[in-house]
This record gives sequence, structure tokens and C-alpha cells, in this order.
Amino acid sequence: MAGQGNVVKSVLEECVVRTDQLVLDAAAVETRFKDGPELHRALMGIRSQLNERYKDFLNHEQDVTLVHAWQAFREKLFQCSFLVESLRDARYLGKVRFGRRLLELRRELQTLFNAVLMALTMCMADGAADGLAKAAGDVHRLAIATGNPDFEELDEAAAEGITLQGYRYLYGYGTTASPETAFRRFLAAAKFGLPAAANMLAQLYERGLGVPQDLAAALGWYKRAAAHDYPEALYNVGRLYEEGIGVVADYDVAASYYRRGAEANQLDAQAALGWLHESGALRESDHADDDDDDDYGGGGGGGGADPEEAAYWYKLAAGQGHPKACNNYASLLY
Repeated sequence: MAGQGNVVKSVLEECVVRTDQLVLDAAAVETRFKDGPELHRALMGIRSQLNERYKDFLNHEQDVTLVHAWQAFREKLFQCSFLVESLRDARYLGKVRFGRRLLELRRELQTLFNAVLMALTMCMADGAADGLAKAAGDVHRLAIATGNPDFEELDEAAAEGITLQGYRYLYGYGTTASPETAFRRFLAAAKFGLPAAANMLAQLYERGLGVPQDLAAALGWYKRAAAHDYPEALYNVGRLYEEGIGVVADYDVAASYYRRGAEANQLDAQAALGWLHESGALRESDHADDDDDDDYGGGGGGGGADPEEAAYWYKLAAGQGHPKACNNYASLLY
């Protein structure tokens, strides 16, 4: 197995180096063909995730599934590199088939990298499951699986492991999907104080997955996650206030949450904040700093549209590939 671990490390390091070079090559030709900017953004995203998850990949270098996923990704990376290098030659710039093939390769490359991330997620979930199984003799640890843990016995690593198990049961990764089991996992980690788990727990309450629908509970858990400045939760609280889901609609309160999420680079929040400014729904056309715990009504309105502020947030999200922001920004410009 040690030899196989060396294979993963070798392939991983090779992919990092080649992705670095491909990012540079794509930047050099991105203005030369239609999908160049999109290719460059996709490669930047892959490179960023390689950096963020590098240690996690090395910690699971013995997994056969991960080895195969890396090898498939590397092969596609080679193909993409060759084609991008070819496009630097002016003779190929007018060849439509090269542009189409590059678009196909970009999609295939992203799909294969997603498969690598999925394999890693399953490895981590399995590792968390093994760790909990070893604690089977501890009554307090066993209570974790029911959603009623002894919080003095739970640490952050265990909470993160339980959250990964929640994703696994929710989506059926390597096991039979069970929203009810996922709910218990997220509940345990959310009660510990993990924002990601609280946000997922709120989504289950909002949609009625694994638990009867409870919009008040959904809002409460979203707010608990938002109190930790968790970007997705900030967007979700804003969305509930904007749409009046489980609470009286209030655009100004929605904007205050959207702005916090937008400043944390949450793309949906940026697009939503842009829309509130474009539509003139806010009582104040600039910054909304209302007390986020007051569930007052009225829906805002009357502040007047602010296209410049809207354009700022649309452009920020559009530059990172957010479809709705791209459309809305284009509408403002033209």
C-alpha cells in the first residue's frame, strides 16, 4: 500500500505543476477565443481547491478510488494542456473545431475534478465513521448518532466528521440515502456549534426533508449559522426575509444579511443585493443596517433604485461566473 500512496503523491504533485502551467497558458490565450475567459476561471477554481485540500489529499493517499480518480483527471489535464498550447499558434485561432473541442475538454476536466473531490469526501466520511465506531463502548459517543450527544465529550473534529456523514446520508454517497439519518447527524453537529451543520439543518427544516417542515426552526438555525458569519447562511436568512418565508417580508433586513454575505464573497448574496438595489425595494437606497433580530414587517420599499450600487454587486458576481448576475449586469449595461 505504501507504493500506492507514493503514486497518489506523485500524481497530485504532477497535477499541481501542470495546472499551474495551464493557468498561465490559458491566461495568454483567453482573449483569443470565445470560451477563453470561462476556461481560465475554471482552471483558477481548480487550482485554488488543489491548494486548499492538498493536505487532505495526502492524508488519504492509500484509497484506491482516489488513485483512479486522480489518474483520470491527470489524463484529461494532459489533453487540455496540449490543446491550449496549440491555440497559442496563430494558425489554429480560426479553427472552430479547436474552440469546440476545448469547450468539451473544459467540461470533462471539471467533471473529473469533481469526481476527485467526491472520492475525497467519501474517504473523509469513511474515516469519520471508523473513528466513531471505535468509540462504541462510550455511551456518550453513541448518543451522537441519535442527535443527543454529550457536548462535553464532543470536539470540533468529531463534529466535522458527523457533518460529513450527514452529507453522505443526505445524498446517498456510498450508502443508501436517508434524510432522517442525515438530519440526526446535522442536528448533533449543529448543537455543538458547527455553522456548516446548522446551515444544512436549517435547509432540512425548510424543505421538510428527514423532519416535518418547520420554517420558524429553519430561520432560527440559519440565524445561528449566520451569527458565525457563515456566508451561505447569511444568504439564506436574507432570502427568507426577501421572500417572506416563515417571516414577514422585509427587504431592508434581507439587504443587511445579503450585504454581509456579499462582503464574504457569497455569489448568490451579491446577485440578490444587486437586485434589491436595482429594483428600488429598499427604504434606503444605500446601506441597510437594520437590527437583524427584529421581525418587523412592511417589506421595505420606497428608497429608489440605485443602478450604480446594483451594477457593482452584479459585476462582482458575474466576474466569477454567476449566471443570474451575468444576465442582470448585461441588462443594466445595455
